[in-house]
Amino acid sequence: MDRTVGDEAYRRALSALEIGQVRNGVIADIRNFGVFVDLGDVEGVITNVNLSWGRFDHPADIVNVGQNVAVVVLAVDLERMQLSLSLRELQPKPLLKFARTCLGKTLQAEVSKVLPFGVFVRPDVGIEGLIPAAEFERKPAYAWPSLGETILVQVEAVNIVSNKVEFTLP
Repeated sequence: MDRTVGDEAYRRALSALEIGQVRNGVIADIRNFGVFVDLGDVEGVITNVNLSWGRFDHPADIVNVGQNVAVVVLAVDLERMQLSLSLRELQPKPLLKFARTCLGKTLQAEVSKVLPFGVFVRPDVGIEGLIPAAEFERKPAYAWPSLGETILVQVEAVNIVSNKVEFTLP
């Protein structure tokens, strides 16, 4: 979208937007850090964290150029003439259902990351959490798993504010 910082029409269109407002747009460009959305009279950006509740490698895994999307206005910066948007806010938050139905249960989960301080596992789409390394030391019968391996885990704690899940070994 062609505009200059001093474009008064663009500033008026931007100032007419409200935080929380839902607008229809079209994906105009995809970059490593996020995507640009053309709302017709203004253009906004959706950073990677606001694209999806789930993990992905690149924004092109979530959206395509030319795709019609509904987005939520997160922030309007009239000084910088910038608009922050979210696609994720219109999607159900998978952690809420997971917290209601899985807390304390034993589940199968795929190992998504292996790090010195613990193992991240993914029991379902959009849900990922940590098994601390100390858990494997506490239960020596369990071998340190490999990336991609499916293991049994118990859901120990869920924090819906920080979006964190802690797992233990059953």
